[in-house]
Amino acid sequence: MRVFVSYKKLINSRLEKITKDIVSESSEHGGSNGRLLAEEFTAQLNGGGKRLRGALLMFSYEASGGRDSELALQVACAIEMMHAYILMVDDIQDRSAVRHGQATSHVRLSKELGDEYIGMSIAINAALYGMHQAEKLLTSSGVSQNIIEYINDTMITTAYGQTADVLNDTRGDVSYNDVLAVADAKTARYSFENPLAVGILLAGKEVPGAIKGLARHIGRAFQTTDDMLGMFGDEQVTGKSPLDDIREGKRTLLSIYALENLVGQKKLEFKELLGKKDITEKEFKKAQVLVKKSGAVEFVKNAANKEAEAAKKALKKMDTLWSGEAVATLSDLVDSIIVRSK
Repeated sequence: MRVFVSYKKLINSRLEKITKDIVSESSEHGGSNGRLLAEEFTAQLNGGGKRLRGALLMFSYEASGGRDSELALQVACAIEMMHAYILMVDDIQDRSAVRHGQATSHVRLSKELGDEYIGMSIAINAALYGMHQAEKLLTSSGVSQNIIEYINDTMITTAYGQTADVLNDTRGDVSYNDVLAVADAKTARYSFENPLAVGILLAGKEVPGAIKGLARHIGRAFQTTDDMLGMFGDEQVTGKSPLDDIREGKRTLLSIYALENLVGQKKLEFKELLGKKDITEKEFKKAQVLVKKSGAVEFVKNAANKEAEAAKKALKKMDTLWSGEAVATLSDLVDSIIVRSK
């Protein structure tokens, strides 16, 4: 996995320069307000993260025969900037207090400004500011119109998925297929299909139809594992509070399986805890115990493992475009996704 580490270093180095430029430019043209938005957005941008999407784009580009590393790096940075603004919005919609081990932008701003509504408003503005800075960087790279359209179509699909995700938490009849549909629209399309496909397009090649099935399986494996970490992960490792999903009543494979398989008093107790805004640590631990007793943990781990195996089979269909070494590297990446929850 050294190749992804090297891509991450390149992306981080370039984003440092981009950060200085946009803070300086925004301060000059927008005064203190411009500087505020720039600093809020770049704090999220440089706050941590794996740079997975940018790294996948650069990997796919080179694996597909691309040779203009500067072009790939610029587009990868634009993709990471898009990811940063999406996280800012996601944190607001999920009511998340922590991201990458630090207070989320809207929470910190609310405290600094003494008003929750104002803090949230500035965070939204900073996210929108970041979105357009990403668009500027992307268009200035000189990429073709079809690539810009592909990326924008991805972001539109992601918006559909995010809306379904938010609304699922208000429904009592959410199914496994509903949860998987969200993973397909968000994680699969946005985190895997988009960077892999854009890398191929940048290299001047046609995107194979097999990329959708590959991305779907990797995305489901990733999201399913992420949901497991969301409830049982170490906050010092994940950078997010494990209480977030249960507090918001988030419908995941874990919570749905628990609701369907707990009986009697245990089911009633879990239903009361799922979505409890002021849930305590003691109550959260009780929810964890109930989820484990339902058999949900084993069910979700098996589901993630099946998706991972399907992803590795789908990778073999990419051997007409990518070398055996490239396929093996992505296969290792799939394995590392599953290992996160073990």
